[in-house]
Amino acid sequence: MITTRKVTENDKEFLWNLKVAAMRPWVELVYGWNDDAQYSYFLKNFRPETMRIIRYDGQDVGMVELLERPEELFIARFEVLPEFQNRGIGTTIIQWAINQAAATQKALRLQVFKINPARRLYERMGFVKIGEKETHIQMEWLNDGIA
Repeated sequence: MITTRKVTENDKEFLWNLKVAAMRPWVELVYGWNDDAQYSYFLKNFRPETMRIIRYDGQDVGMVELLERPEELFIARFEVLPEFQNRGIGTTIIQWAINQAAATQKALRLQVFKINPARRLYERMGFVKIGEKETHIQMEWLNDGIA
């Protein structure tokens, strides 16, 4: 069973280790990995009020951060431990975000490293490319054409 719960200050170590496990391979290839710089960035962007821990069969296995903005919902971060990937967790969480967007009648957007295979999940779930940066693809899922 896949559930979520609120993030607390006590989750900081888990979330840092999750970032290292889930994102280091992609960050390393794109920018190079520096522990001090990445940890500083992690602390600067630690916003428990917008983050949820993802649980799989009662175990913490990932996190999602969904930011609500006036014109959109934005998936700021979405990480799942590598050993729990390809178990339907990503599909379930993206569907949850889609449901949130539909309920608020807002566009759902995200960006993903060009080299990250998670892009295929987003495409399968109905996201389309709306922009591109040097390192990222910007994607959007629309609720019945509502921009």
